[in-house]
Amino acid sequence: MLRKTDTLFMISMGLLFVGLITAPYLWGNHSAGNEYEFGGFLLNPIDGNSYLAKMYQGWQGNWRFQLPYTSQVSEGVYLFLYYLALGQLTRLVNGSLLTTFHAARVIGSVLLLISIWNFYGRVLPKRRIKWLAFALALFGSGFGWAASFFGLFTSDFWVAEGYPFLSSYANPHFPLGMAILIWIITPGKDEEIRRLRKSRYRSDILVVMASLILGIILPFGIILALVVLGGLVIWDIWERLGHVKGKSWRSEIIIDSLRRSDNFRKIIGILIGGIPILIYDIWITQTDPLLANWNAQNLTISPPVWDLSISLGITLILALPGAWMIWKMRNSAARILIVWSLLGLLMLYVPWGLQRRFMLGLFVPLAGLAGNGLDFLLPRRKGLAAAAIFLVAIL
Repeated sequence: MLRKTDTLFMISMGLLFVGLITAPYLWGNHSAGNEYEFGGFLLNPIDGNSYLAKMYQGWQGNWRFQLPYTSQVSEGVYLFLYYLALGQLTRLVNGSLLTTFHAARVIGSVLLLISIWNFYGRVLPKRRIKWLAFALALFGSGFGWAASFFGLFTSDFWVAEGYPFLSSYANPHFPLGMAILIWIITPGKDEEIRRLRKSRYRSDILVVMASLILGIILPFGIILALVVLGGLVIWDIWERLGHVKGKSWRSEIIIDSLRRSDNFRKIIGILIGGIPILIYDIWITQTDPLLANWNAQNLTISPPVWDLSISLGITLILALPGAWMIWKMRNSAARILIVWSLLGLLMLYVPWGLQRRFMLGLFVPLAGLAGNGLDFLLPRRKGLAAAAIFLVAIL
């Protein structure tokens, strides 16, 4: 009965989610009338049209991307293959580029919400917490709505990659890439891990393939996955070393921890499948003259700390007691929420020009921690107070 209730809740939230990210576009198209043509984008139309330009090159039969906004012509490079593939698909089915764009966006969004639901099911201890975290991750945001009354325009209105809702509302590659990232780093159940170890090569191959696809769709997800999994491996080694008094056994413990660690095996898989794609992307954008000039102005600087704090809102506040509870309970599966949140926040301010890209999916672990925090601060009998705080979080 509980499983049926969980499934009903997930499907209900999913239908509401898909409806909210789809209805405004349908309304926009309907409202255009006969005299106007709906452009097809409601968030960041400049980037949206650049995606259509990439898809158009695929529709023309190309697998090599060329910068469309320059008079200079090059041989093209193997970048943005996801959008080139969508264009190729559109040509095969004789469809509309804009229709394909939004269909891919919705499909990626469905995969994202399934990945988030599965992720929380593996790392959160209580059913109630999983429900709270899932709804908050799908619909939550920050205090940007309040800041707007003071003339401020904060990140929760435009940094789409940080929030599942905005990602799904904006384009196809954010939700799909985030879904693959979450699938890769999701810890397995103990019995599943034991089963997979009997056929671990199949699991390893899946990680390599998923990392390859992630590298093509969302290269920064590769870095984030390595950092999160690396943090978990270091935490596990540090915890095991804490029980050892003599120094002579430390190297053996480190080697044994790496040998037993499924997270370390995932890291190896990511290095095999994803890193070559990342190396190619970096190399080609530095050596191709046109791309090098384009890349020089491709700066995505993180928002100021005050902006980020407002943009994460009450979710960030509730995440603090949630992290403390996980630390206190020593929940090995849930520690990924702490690692991802902490390292994700720190990486946002690494001094380089693309630092904001590490905000990718940051709201997902914070929502998981916030669900724990809300459950801790407001027990079940205080349901009205919990509902009030939740409503504030999703405004």
